[in-house]
Amino acid sequence: SMKGHFLLEIGWIRDAERQFKLALSIKPNDPYAHFGLGLVYSQLKHYEESINHYDLAIEYGGENWVALPFSYSNKANSLFGLNKYGEAMKCLDKAIELDPNYPIPYYTRGVHYYYKLFDFENAIKFLSKAIELNPLYSEALTLRAEAYQQIGEYRNSEEDLERARKLFGFSPLRKISISLEDRI
Repeated sequence: SMKGHFLLEIGWIRDAERQFKLALSIKPNDPYAHFGLGLVYSQLKHYEESINHYDLAIEYGGENWVALPFSYSNKANSLFGLNKYGEAMKCLDKAIELDPNYPIPYYTRGVHYYYKLFDFENAIKFLSKAIELNPLYSEALTLRAEAYQQIGEYRNSEEDLERARKLFGFSPLRKISISLEDRI
C-alpha cells in the first residue's frame, strides 16, 4: 500500500492502482489500500468507484483510524464530481468534526461557496479558517483574495495577494484558482 501511495504521488496512476489492488488481494480489508484506490478513481473521474473505496476505507479503518478525516474529505470531492452537493457537505462536516484542525475541508467548503453558490462571504469565512490552520495555504489565500474582490473589499484582496507574493515569491494569478473549478 505504501508503494501505491508513492506511485500515486509521482503521477503513475495506473501503476498505483495495480499496487493497491495487489495489497487488497493479500489483505482485503486494508483501509489504506481502499483509501488509495479512492484517490486513484477520483483522479480518473470514476467517482462512483472512488466513493465505494472511501466508504470501505471508512468502514475498515474504524472510528479511531488516523486517516478517517482525509477519507471523508476526499469522499466529498468525489461527491462534488457527481453533483451530490448535500452529501458532499455532510462529508466535509464529518471531516471537520473528526479533526477540526485539518484545513482542507474548510478550503473545500470555501471553494464550493465561491464557485457553486457565489456566496463570497461564506467563502471568505471558510477560506479564512483554512488559512488560520495553515498560514502557508497558497490556494486558500489566492481564492480568498478573489472573494474579497467580488465583494469590493479591495484592500483585503491586495493584502492577501501581497502576503502570497512575500511567502511564495510570486503574485498569484487567476489561472491558479480557475483550475480549482475542476475539483467541484
